[in-house]
Amino acid sequence: MTRESQKLYELNVVKLFRDAGGLSHYAELHVPDHLERPDIIARIDSITIGIEIRNLFNDEKEGSGSRDRKRRGIYESVVKTCSHIHSRRSDKWIDVQVSFSSYRDADLIARRERKIAEMLVKLVEKYDPKIGDYFTLCAEKLWGPDWPEEIDYVRVMRLEGDHPPHWSYTDSFWVGETTDELIQNALDDKERNILKWRDGFDEALLLLVLDGSVGASMLRPHEQLMNNEYLSSFDRACVMEFDGKSYRELRLRRAKV
Repeated sequence: MTRESQKLYELNVVKLFRDAGGLSHYAELHVPDHLERPDIIARIDSITIGIEIRNLFNDEKEGSGSRDRKRRGIYESVVKTCSHIHSRRSDKWIDVQVSFSSYRDADLIARRERKIAEMLVKLVEKYDPKIGDYFTLCAEKLWGPDWPEEIDYVRVMRLEGDHPPHWSYTDSFWVGETTDELIQNALDDKERNILKWRDGFDEALLLLVLDGSVGASMLRPHEQLMNNEYLSSFDRACVMEFDGKSYRELRLRRAKV
């Protein structure tokens, strides 16, 4: 992401936060032209607020949702292999959607890619559907060792016309929850930034945005989020939903800077 696109994203985040009631409707928002400044500056009458933005990811340790992007790439590779194998054996237009188990290790799926693809194509080929037929294959209990354990279910539809079989995967949503450690680590991460500009502002605000750029990265606030107290030298810190329609303000205890 370029600096220009990053700053546009940060400005839009704060606009959404303002629209959700986190700032006065009359707050004027500005993008600073100096690196050692907060991400966004808000001015309300004579009050100047420095605002930092940080995204929170489900796979925070990997950074920027990289683990889930890697997982999606592996899924895409498996279904492409399925399409390649199936197209060599059939010219019927069959649409197949694969749902992978979110609990299986993605690297193991990658190592078994060819094996999984062969097993899936073999299972689908057991049927000879008529045009318009739609069915779902699922459960290892029914298929025994012929069913790849990395797969939850497979949906199949026979379409009209001559076309190679088409395979895809469903982008399953497994939504995680924030934790006290995740929130505190994010606060600590931004603590270094605030030292560069804090003295020049009346208030310091941190927005923690629950990332929604990848389905599997989605987070929701944990139940104790509003009850716990977090250590920070920011005056305010809020956790905002990725769609920007709502936010929750954290209880902060002043950290020494």
